[in-house]
Amino acid sequence: SSEPYENLVDIEIVCQDKEDKNQIKRAIFKKLNELTGINPPWGILTGVRPVKLTGELIEKIGIATLIVTDIDATETKVGEDGKERHPSVLTAKGKGYKTGNPSIKSWLSGKEQIDDLLALDEKEKLVNNVRIAFQTPVNVQWDKNKDDLTEVCPYTFEDALIFTNLELFRQEGLKKMGAITTIANLLRHSDSANELQNKIFEKLESKSGFQKADFAISLLYKDDFTDLIAPVYIQEGLEWMKSYLDSNGNKNGE
Repeated sequence: SSEPYENLVDIEIVCQDKEDKNQIKRAIFKKLNELTGINPPWGILTGVRPVKLTGELIEKIGIATLIVTDIDATETKVGEDGKERHPSVLTAKGKGYKTGNPSIKSWLSGKEQIDDLLALDEKEKLVNNVRIAFQTPVNVQWDKNKDDLTEVCPYTFEDALIFTNLELFRQEGLKKMGAITTIANLLRHSDSANELQNKIFEKLESKSGFQKADFAISLLYKDDFTDLIAPVYIQEGLEWMKSYLDSNGNKNGE
């Protein structure tokens, strides 16, 4: 029964710019510390090591797991010093780009090429009881008066969400709403879906003038976005999880 755990954790998080993730981690760390009485040294693991540790735990427990992550396209470049670098780039087909995401590389071994990842069907994103979900191409109707569609390959949650709900960001009156207003302004001054995606990419990569936490929270609480639709890759992942739970004796995914 889940009753003993109801309302067990109450974490208050105040997000500010680039400190968003660290504040969330510290808040969770503090709460788990209070609940368990265990106080290990504070630190943050990044890269392949924590992914492997989590993977080993998931496999040992055998629990159904949905991993929703970013495709994280990168381009291989060699600098004047001869060192290889892998800067982030907009997701694109036929460019030879690779994913830089440790979770994808760990669970979908041998599938680092962006072209290979985008070609995978749903079954190929399933490894035993683990389903990997990452951004997939979105067909965008830039001009609602025309039937023409433009394929956009999102590289992160934010641009996937924006292009899935483009008309909501075209609403009048989206002023003084922080990151929402930023996106609405970028959209208004763009002449194509590709131009808008480039502007969003530059804004997100610049780490200035766009607060991801502010963007997400505002969308959840603004009446203007009650009809918000989740990106397809997230919908497909959740549908898999519900189907898995239903097939194992759980009614309606409960």
